[in-house]
Amino acid sequence: MKKKIFYFSIFLLFALFLSGCCPDTIGITEKEKVENVIGGFWSAIDQEDWFTAGLYCHGNAVDTFVDPYRQAYEATLAAYCSDLIVDVYYDIINISFTDVYTAVADIQVNTWTSGCGHSNERDQFGTMEIGLFLGDWLIYSVDLK
Repeated sequence: MKKKIFYFSIFLLFALFLSGCCPDTIGITEKEKVENVIGGFWSAIDQEDWFTAGLYCHGNAVDTFVDPYRQAYEATLAAYCSDLIVDVYYDIINISFTDVYTAVADIQVNTWTSGCGHSNERDQFGTMEIGLFLGDWLIYSVDLK
């Protein structure tokens, strides 16, 4: 009887250990991973957290997309208004996988700016290309019109 309790206790400890060893991404589909990357990127842009936005990008995507957002924000801030508010909202319309390493997302991005008595809203549609690089989904391009 003591032997059964001992083995049962070892089994429970082992099960408890294994439950904490698995990454959080187990059970998440590739589509959900891509959605998380898109959401994290646009949330960082909305919060003006340029460094975090860059972490979702591969290579020169930071230079070609994150930096222009940052520069436009800073130029508007310096030129017009010190109390500028910028809100960015996104909507994923569709995600398709061209192969196992590449996803293309059709998106809508709404940008609302307000400050110094003026406000503006801009709706853009476009695509984002997200690629699998060393096990992580990263943004390769953003094309908004």
